[in-house]
Formats: sequence, C-alpha cells, structure tokens
Amino acid sequence: MAHWFSNRTSHAAAIPATPGPNVSKVDHKALLRLMEAVSGAFYLPCDAGYATAAQQQDPLFQRRPVAVAMCRTVEDVQACIRWCNLYGVSATFRSGGHSTAGFSVLDDRLTVDLSGLNAIHVDSTARTVEVGPGVKEKFLLHAD
Repeated sequence: MAHWFSNRTSHAAAIPATPGPNVSKVDHKALLRLMEAVSGAFYLPCDAGYATAAQQQDPLFQRRPVAVAMCRTVEDVQACIRWCNLYGVSATFRSGGHSTAGFSVLDDRLTVDLSGLNAIHVDSTARTVEVGPGVKEKFLLHAD
C-alpha cells in the first residue's frame, strides 16, 4: 500500500544529513522539490515504504533507485522527466512491474511508476480503446 504524505514539508527532516551510497550524487533539496511536484506517493531510501515501492516481481532483480515516484497524472510523469533532465539523473519507467529482465527498477535512477495511470476508455461506436500505461492485461481483457 502506498504511503500518501499529508504534510510533505515535515518529511524533509527524515532525509539523512549524509547521503547514502545510492543518492550521493543527488541533492536532497532537489529530491524534495520533485516530491512536492508529484501528486502521488514518493519514496526515498529513508522511507519505511521504500523497499516495497522499489521491489520487483522477480526477487533476483532487486535494485536501489534514488527514489520511487508513484505517478497519478500525466503532469506527474512530465515533472519527473523535467527533473531528471535538470539534474542529470536517469529514469526507469515501471508500468505493470513485471519486467522479466528487471529493467523497470535500476540502481541510482529515478523509478517512475505508471501503475496509477490505469484508465481504460472504450468507445464502442468508434471501435477504439484508450489504455493507460499502468493497465494490467487481466483488466484490459475484461474491459467493456
């Protein structure tokens, strides 16, 4: 279950004064700016929910990203991409979280989780379907 910060400013105190090995190249204030820009949950290595948020389906591929952004909107994704470009941090994108090769979460990168973008819009008249990047196949197969 994602942890939704109700008071994001109080979270600043939880960031360690000395960066860990995976965040040494990223300014903590920059991470806080991104956390404020993302409407969904945001996990740093010092957060209790970080291990769960960074976990992949295959235990063989467990990595430690700089942070995990649980995006709920297109604007969240855009903010993550702009932030990565501004601070020179690479990103990985996770939709279903089932990358068999373990590429959806990598060390020292921002994990942009798209599972919250899971809307399915079926237009029977036009015979079209609009599918969000976070939709899992089992839900798509039963969409009306």
